[in-house]
Amino acid sequence: MVGAAVATSISYLSMFGFHIVGAFNIGFHPIRDLRPIPLLGVAGCTVIFSVWIDQLIVGDLLSLVVVPPVVGGFYLVLAVLFGAINRQELEFVAAKVPIVSNWN
Repeated sequence: MVGAAVATSISYLSMFGFHIVGAFNIGFHPIRDLRPIPLLGVAGCTVIFSVWIDQLIVGDLLSLVVVPPVVGGFYLVLAVLFGAINRQELEFVAAKVPIVSNWN
């Protein structure tokens, strides 16, 4: 399993690099507005929360169904609270989602 973990890590790192290079090639600068301190704070709190909630839930299938959406929601709320995502960015993305933008 160590080989699979190393291969996955290399794949994700190269995917990140290729996304950055591709974005620069089309004129988008994804690193310009990077907020590393809030991002690291949110990531650290989310890791702790996800491990805690996974230990609370008994059963692999239930854990697989419950943990991802709960942790995703937790991450989103923390990202807004920590300032990793501001409200305008959230509203911009929500306006692009058809079910959210037609709620009014």
